[in-house]
Amino acid sequence: MGFGYFYCKRKLAEDGVSTTPLDIVFRPWAFEVEIIDPIHPLGMMHLCDLKKDGHTFRSMMHMYQYEMAVFHGKRGMSEAIAGAKTPSDDAKIGSRIQPVPEWYQRRDQILKTIADMKMRESASVRLSMLILADKPMAYIDPFSDHLGCGLKARVAAVTSPDQFLGQNKLVDIWKNLEVPRNDDDNVSDMDE
Repeated sequence: MGFGYFYCKRKLAEDGVSTTPLDIVFRPWAFEVEIIDPIHPLGMMHLCDLKKDGHTFRSMMHMYQYEMAVFHGKRGMSEAIAGAKTPSDDAKIGSRIQPVPEWYQRRDQILKTIADMKMRESASVRLSMLILADKPMAYIDPFSDHLGCGLKARVAAVTSPDQFLGQNKLVDIWKNLEVPRNDDDNVSDMDE
């Protein structure tokens, strides 16, 4: 016969009568990874204004698509990407570019330059980097195993980063940038 009421496990005190709650911390996962999705301040689609060559880009991805077109000498495409009104428009144009092998050697440096520009322009990015500096992170990108961790968010959140299927390159880029400390950065700036 079992208990007929809720029984909360407790530790018996030395007097043999009193009890105290057990000091159990239930953490079934060995890892707790911070998830960075595309619209997170460190994500590729987070809205921000990045300026280059007389154009204003709405996100890191927008500028990245533009830089890919410029790298490949596709002037018409680069201007079309710069003038695109929506993320799906610039992605459609950028998807028509057939990358050459040299692009794969340069893209991380180009992305690092864009990330550095975004960090210098955005207090929310700087604060996110300071808050997450010592935490493992996973970038969830359903379209790129190079930039993303290659896992769905629920799985990535409890998986050791050295076991990610993708390269998680965007996180590597953020982790290797030095955050400038601005006196006017504070938590209230996170809603910029």
